[in-house]
Amino acid sequence: MAECCRANERRSSDRSCGGDRVDYLSEIVRQVSRFLEMFGYSVTQASTEARAIDAIEAVEPSVVLIDDALGQREYLDLCHAIRSHGVVSEAFVMLVASDFSTNALLQATASGFDDFLAKPIVHGELLARLRAAARLRTAAERDARYVDPLTGLIGRDTFEQTLINRGESAERNGNTISCVVCGIDFLTRINRLQGRLVADGVIRKTGEMLQKCCQSDQIAGRISGDIFAVALPGFGVDEARRWAESRRRHIEENASGADADIKGITASFGVATMQGKLEGLECESTTLLGRALDALQVAKQSGRDCVVCEGEFAEEDAILRNLAAPGRMFENTVARDVMTPCPIVLQADHSAAEALKLLRRSGTMGAPVADERGELLGFVSVEHLLQGLADGASGSTIVESADVEAVAFESQTPFGELFNFFINRPNAEVVVVEQSHPVGVITREGLTALVEPVRCRRNTPEDQRTRDQQEAAGFGATAS
Repeated sequence: MAECCRANERRSSDRSCGGDRVDYLSEIVRQVSRFLEMFGYSVTQASTEARAIDAIEAVEPSVVLIDDALGQREYLDLCHAIRSHGVVSEAFVMLVASDFSTNALLQATASGFDDFLAKPIVHGELLARLRAAARLRTAAERDARYVDPLTGLIGRDTFEQTLINRGESAERNGNTISCVVCGIDFLTRINRLQGRLVADGVIRKTGEMLQKCCQSDQIAGRISGDIFAVALPGFGVDEARRWAESRRRHIEENASGADADIKGITASFGVATMQGKLEGLECESTTLLGRALDALQVAKQSGRDCVVCEGEFAEEDAILRNLAAPGRMFENTVARDVMTPCPIVLQADHSAAEALKLLRRSGTMGAPVADERGELLGFVSVEHLLQGLADGASGSTIVESADVEAVAFESQTPFGELFNFFINRPNAEVVVVEQSHPVGVITREGLTALVEPVRCRRNTPEDQRTRDQQEAAGFGATAS
C-alpha cells in the first residue's frame, strides 16, 4: 500500500448552502483523499507547511502532493525541505497547480518537484500519474541494487555478491581479503543547509575518488546514501588500514583546497579482514561487510574523520559490557553518587510560616531540618507545614508544628542497600548525611529513574494539534 501525503492551504470562501460556510478547498481535499483510499492508498492531509513537515516525518510517504494554494514561496520551500530530509528525500513529489507558466515550472523543477498535475483535478489522470510514480520508484529501487545511478558504482547487492566471489578466490589461494567502508561525515547536514544538489555533488565526487584509487582486482560500490565500500583482495588488516588512511587524507586535503564540491568534507572509515581458509565462507564473506560497517560506526563514535579496524577496541567493549551486566552497573555506586544535593536546610527554630516561604522560594517540596550545630533533626515537607498552619500553628517552630522524623543514610551507603530499603518503604524520604550533617535527599522515584531506559519519541501531528488546542484554550505550550 502506497502512503500519500497531501499539503494544502485552507482558505475559506463563502457559498450559500443552508446558511453554512463551505470551504471549497477542504471539500476538494476530502474528495481526492476518499477517491485515493478507494484504490488502496493511505492518505494523510496537512493544512500548512509546518504541519506537512510533521506529517511527512511521521508517516514517511512514498508520494507527496503539494497544492500551489500554499503560495509559491511556501510550496518551493516545502519541496526543498523534503529533498533535504534524510528519511523521505527520495519521495515522489507532485505539484498540483493552476499556474503552468514556463517560469513557474522551471522554479518548481529546480526545487525538486518530479511531476505536475493541472487544476481542476481529473481523478483518472491523478490515479494514472500516481501509478506511473510507483513504477518509476520500483524501477529505481531495483536498478539501484545493481548500479547506483548517481555515481555509476555497483549497488549493495552486486557488491556483496562480488565480495563472496573474491572471498572464494582468496580461500582457494590461501590469501586474505579486506573490506573498507567509507562514510561521508554529516552529509545529512550538508543536504539540509546547502541543498540536495550540493549533497549529490559530494557523493558523486567521493565515488569518483574511490573508483580511481581501485586497481584491476579491487571493486568499489555505493552501499547506501552516504556509505561506500571497497573490496581489497590480498590486503591484510595493516595494508587495508594504510589504504583507508590514504583515502581519508585525500578527502581531507581536497576539502581544505579550492574544490568547491567537497569543501569542508571529511569521511570516516571502517576496516574488516578475512584471513585464510574459513568454514562457511559464503556467510563469512557476506558478514565481512557487516563487520566493516560496525567498525565504521565505532569510527563515527570516536569523533569521525578517522580509520577504525574491526576489533581495535575489543578490550574497551568488553569492559563496557561488563559494566552494563546485570547487577554490575551500580556495583561501586554509593548514596552520595545518586542523591540530590540539598538546596536548602531549614533550622529547628524556624516558624512554620517562615519555613513554608523558604521552601516555596527554593522551589522544593521538602527539606532537611537541622539543629543549632547543623546536625540532622529530621525532614519536613510542604504538605506537613500546610497541615500545621491549618491547625493554627503559624507562629510555632517547625519541630512544634510538624512531624519532622526522617530516615538518614551515610553518604557512603551502597546503592543496593538503598534500593532494598525503598522496596520495603517506597514513600519514604531519605536524607544523606556526612558526620550527622545533611548533604542531600534521595527518593524512590529518583533511584528508579536511574535504572529505567530513557524513552524518546518524535513529535507527531497529533502532538502539534494538542498544543494548538491548549494554546487556544489559554494554556501554555507543553513539550512532549
